[in-house]
Amino acid sequence: MITAIIVFSLIGLIIGIILTFGSSFFKVDKDEKFVAILEALPGVNCGACGFAGCAGLAQSITSGGSTFSGCSVMSDEDRDEAAERFNISSGMVATTSAVLLCNGGENCLDSFKYDGVKDCQVIADSFGSNKACSYGCIGEGNCMRACPFDVISMGKDGLPHIDEKGCVSCGKCVVACPKNLIEIQDISKGVTVVCSSKDKGAVTKKYCSAGCIGCKICEKKCNDDAIHVTDFLSKVDRDKCTDCYLCVDPCPSKVIFKHTANR
Repeated sequence: MITAIIVFSLIGLIIGIILTFGSSFFKVDKDEKFVAILEALPGVNCGACGFAGCAGLAQSITSGGSTFSGCSVMSDEDRDEAAERFNISSGMVATTSAVLLCNGGENCLDSFKYDGVKDCQVIADSFGSNKACSYGCIGEGNCMRACPFDVISMGKDGLPHIDEKGCVSCGKCVVACPKNLIEIQDISKGVTVVCSSKDKGAVTKKYCSAGCIGCKICEKKCNDDAIHVTDFLSKVDRDKCTDCYLCVDPCPSKVIFKHTANR
């Protein structure tokens, strides 16, 4: 009995020595700069920077592949302070936001009265849509529930309203919309046509009072060749748009919008 105890004690001692040696031998030293940069980031792991989380951006900043401008969640003050602390350029931050490409809601007729689960994806999978416009917003708030920053609210008009100043462009609402009606756009310039219907103008006018009818008035008003009607829908070339806004007021359906940053 005593022999067995001694043997097991020796085995335990040997294993302990091996583990201690192994942990020292295979120890990976933490990059102190990486850890400090990671702590400086907000830690929300929203993915707006294009990485899976803050650790990915921190690693890229550490290696020189990115700057703090990659984080749209940080305030300008925090970004500048972090850049100065680590002697890294803060970079230019693009003013981006999620934008809803639909102005239907209560302006659009229902194809039928739906009384089921209040979920856009369920309705889309089951019926395509409950709106007369098959391209339009279903309006059950999946995007609002997906937003981790509470900058989307459902309005009385049956549409989600996005706070462009508060949006960090994480893209979670983009993924949540089954009709692909939300885009991340640079809102510091240009205008947006908030309609996605590709039906002929006469058809669109029958079911939606706020839909693009492809009349080409905007196209004729633009002096910069920045807006054209394709598939009965106006599209803006944001690279060509010079913010003249000559297309906004003449639009009979009022579907060409200035962004918050330009109002």
